[in-house]
Amino acid sequence: MPYVLEYIVLTWQKMPSMVAYYCAVTQPALCLGCHSYCFCDLLHLSRYAAEYVNEYIEATVGKDTLCVGEYWVDMEWNGSELAGNQDKARQALCDWIDKNKQSSAAFDFPTKGILQEAVKHRQLWRMKDSAGKPSGLIGWWPSKAVTFIENHDTGSTQNHWPFPADQVGAGYAYIMTHPGIPCVFWDHYFKWGQELHNSIRALAAVRRRSGILSDSKVVVQAAEGDLYVAEIGGAVTVKLGPRYEMGSLLPKESAGWKVATWGKDYCVWEKSPPRKD
Repeated sequence: MPYVLEYIVLTWQKMPSMVAYYCAVTQPALCLGCHSYCFCDLLHLSRYAAEYVNEYIEATVGKDTLCVGEYWVDMEWNGSELAGNQDKARQALCDWIDKNKQSSAAFDFPTKGILQEAVKHRQLWRMKDSAGKPSGLIGWWPSKAVTFIENHDTGSTQNHWPFPADQVGAGYAYIMTHPGIPCVFWDHYFKWGQELHNSIRALAAVRRRSGILSDSKVVVQAAEGDLYVAEIGGAVTVKLGPRYEMGSLLPKESAGWKVATWGKDYCVWEKSPPRKD
């Protein structure tokens, strides 16, 4: 009930005594098994004070559940070009998570923005920050980062900030193999055809088999214009980009690697047998 919850938090901010009433309002949903919240449209912290999000979570489902906030942070731009450093956007999300006492994760808008520019313009160098880590929120606080390719605002009928359609498969190859908590857009899974549906299923299966977790270690081996290569958790290697020749970065069968799945501009290998961190 994301839109109901938006009203709840905004009203509660003005009238804390109404908490009992709103807890009663949402109790039927909780009884039906709805034990997580998505707090949508967090455009301004002045509208959506994070401490009230924490109070509501603690009063209803508790802090051990998965809740996520849609705080659409501003990205840094140089004119029409995305800036190479997006630390300001990452820090804004970290601050919001800290203020809600870590009771709610946040959608990783920096990863979406950086990734879609990288695959669209062959600028995969963007996928590694100055410290050698993934350049979105997953590089700083992966266990609180919910990664995504599209949502009802950015894509679908609203289409405010769409991911390049011909690179959606590569986008899922990235978020499904990397730390963070990946989520799948309904339209992609059910409306974009069987090929993408099957690709997402295959990538999700690799993640499960290989034990990739929200905080798995990432070793970025290459981040160049047309090539990105990373090893995750010692169990998965992913390659993005149109470059075919990988040279010494090609995972070797003699070291236990085998191709798990592939698609346009991506390939994923897993250890045989896969192992966890």
